[in-house]
Amino acid sequence: MSSRATAFGVWLVLLVGLACWPGCGIKTRPRPPEDVRPEQIRDLRAKPVAAGIELAWTRPDKYQNGDRMRDLSEFVLLRGEDREPMTEVAKLPITDQQRFQQQHHMLLTDKGTLMNHRYRYQVISLTSDGYQSLPSNEAVLIRTPPPEPGAGHLTPHASATKSQPGDGAQAP
Repeated sequence: MSSRATAFGVWLVLLVGLACWPGCGIKTRPRPPEDVRPEQIRDLRAKPVAAGIELAWTRPDKYQNGDRMRDLSEFVLLRGEDREPMTEVAKLPITDQQRFQQQHHMLLTDKGTLMNHRYRYQVISLTSDGYQSLPSNEAVLIRTPPPEPGAGHLTPHASATKSQPGDGAQAP
């Protein structure tokens, strides 16, 4: 084989390689982190229950930029007692990403609390590749015994409605 044929072969391989190079790898422009972080939770609430403090919030389903989010991986619960700095007290992994019906309302009970102590909470959402949301609104609660069931509420009584003809019920 002549040196001319070898040189032609090298150039051909280089040309084919250069032609294929733009087709490999990421096809879209990189997105700034603030676009792919989960939207901030704004409805964190706390209430006393017998076992501790129950925390509830709505699961975010969008990124901060408004695009639909499919890679939520976990929630991190932060707690501070009175005016102390907040620290991580729990991680709640998300395991239903592939399910048709996902859980939209999250509940978590913090059992490590004491009566008559003031607690502050925030939640942070994380995606599977480590992007985290801004901290949620702050829920503040002084732990007290939960209200007795029915206390301050109407209690159910027997129905006072009359049956209508043909509804299958018998009139008294």
